Amino acid sequence: MSSRSLTRASRAAGLAVVIACACPPVLAADESEEVISANELLQMCERLHADDASERLAALEEITSLGKENAAVVEQRLQADDAAPPENMRLVLTSLRKDIKDRTIADLQARGKKVDLKNVPTPDPPEFLTMLVEKPDRNYPEGWRDAIEVMTLLVSLANMGTTESIGFILDYSPEYEAAFRKEIYQIVKWLGPSSVPALIRRQDTKDEHIQRVVSTALETFKMERPGQQVQVEDHRILIEVLEAFGDERDPDALDTIAAFLDSPKDDVRETARRVILGYNKLALWTLKEEYKEYTGEMPDPDWEAHEIAGELFRLMDAERMAPFHDRMQEGLGYAESGEYEKMEKAYREILAEQPSYGRKAEMVPGYMAYGAALIDAGDLERATLMYKVSLRLDADGDHTKEARARLHLIDGLRSVDEGAPDLWSFEKALDMDPGLDVAKEHVAELERLDRKREIGRYRILGALGIGSAALILLGILVIWRLR
Repeated sequence: MSSRSLTRASRAAGLAVVIACACPPVLAADESEEVISANELLQMCERLHADDASERLAALEEITSLGKENAAVVEQRLQADDAAPPENMRLVLTSLRKDIKDRTIADLQARGKKVDLKNVPTPDPPEFLTMLVEKPDRNYPEGWRDAIEVMTLLVSLANMGTTESIGFILDYSPEYEAAFRKEIYQIVKWLGPSSVPALIRRQDTKDEHIQRVVSTALETFKMERPGQQVQVEDHRILIEVLEAFGDERDPDALDTIAAFLDSPKDDVRETARRVILGYNKLALWTLKEEYKEYTGEMPDPDWEAHEIAGELFRLMDAERMAPFHDRMQEGLGYAESGEYEKMEKAYREILAEQPSYGRKAEMVPGYMAYGAALIDAGDLERATLMYKVSLRLDADGDHTKEARARLHLIDGLRSVDEGAPDLWSFEKALDMDPGLDVAKEHVAELERLDRKREIGRYRILGALGIGSAALILLGILVIWRLR
């Protein structure tokens, strides 16, 4: 590949990023998981009790792979009051845990490893569940049958990984005399910080069993305080943590929420602002302190919480966006002077850092002009990208029809280059932009060629007709002479 081709490829890759930034991805409707019925789930659960271990494991795999859309039906099955006596299920679980622990200690000792009896490694919940399904408990068969069903449903909810599904798990802690509380703690521990939003929402629960799991888990994660609970790597979990603070109206979380009011991540920042406004008067003092820290002076004493927040957010946004506005002015200047490479670079940098930048529509004329210049230069591939970026930046703007017309024009120009001219593409371009001279020229030329081909066809047909008549006449003369 030539250096020129490599340069074009790298630029195209950069523009692909711009296109992605200009318009967030949308989940297709057919990507959602199918929601099963209660009866279908019941049939799956019945297969967990099959005599054949492979059949039980197949059912286990099927249930624990259910999508998050099925959280409600799984939770409903959990609440079905038809299980064995709690003590029997507890004994089944305790017996397996003890057996696993004894075997682990024996294995470590056999390998000469030092064993800390207080911290013997334990299998993760899915592995523990597999062991439970594989090995029936002959002493408590009914307890084993119901224990594997409950554990399978709990792990299924855990695999869904949503705050709702994790909440269902926590809420099951007191069921059957808390027979599954220890296993639920193990599941939450296995899930890690992704369970924090659900834990926060149950910190004030009155149920002692749920409270015990919640407090123990948060202590294990070292996330007992709001300032610790936001220390998560995934910003989607952070957003759910902030929303949990707001829903619970925890006043101790206000300072923590305020720390994200000027977050560089749009969704985190908008969530923090929405949440703190939801506190209303409870957030008044915190907002005053934030305003003073940001501006160096106290806000107007007559301002309500929402008024302070509005002015504070305006000031924060202006300062945060100032470098992007400066870069935008540079880009507009490059567009005006025809320095399209520099313009495109400036716009690309803005969109890469600020996908929701509020002045995207102002970029469109520059991209349109650059696309036209690239068509003139014969670079149809990059011209296509410019027009696609234009449509993503302002899908219903003043240049929408023009951009779509140019894309049809490019299709027509490509067809000419490939030796199979497509008149329809040029005509479609003219329908959208009647003033598109290049399309007019190609339509006129193709129509001229069509007329020329039509005349040529008539001439050929005429010649063939005359030739055929001559042959017929010759044949008649030959026959006449033979007579």
